[in-house]
Amino acid sequence: MRKKNSSNSDETVEETLVFEEHDETAIESVESVIDEVVEKDKASIVSKAVYKSVYAVSFGVVFSSLLVSRLLVPKNSMVAKALHDGSEAAKKAVEEKEQLIMEVVEETAEILSPDEPTAVAI
Repeated sequence: MRKKNSSNSDETVEETLVFEEHDETAIESVESVIDEVVEKDKASIVSKAVYKSVYAVSFGVVFSSLLVSRLLVPKNSMVAKALHDGSEAAKKAVEEKEQLIMEVVEETAEILSPDEPTAVAI
């Protein structure tokens, strides 16, 4: 009868070890998930901060430009025409620079890997 009791004791010890292993695995899994969530939150916080900063700068530049051009400058004046022509020239210059950059990127990609098709997005 004592032997049976010892066997019960061994089974209890084995069950305890199995539960401890499962507990450790569960704790590691939870810690891993928490670490992933924290990393995503950090990236999200940085992304939001960058977005809000760029938004504020953009708003300030565009708002002040529109305020000057629409409220303080008479509509049919030379100043209004100069502002319009200047903004159109700036748009065209940006488009030309963008096209030039795309051409350089494509040429560089062809030089580096001439056999592979290149898909470039800027």
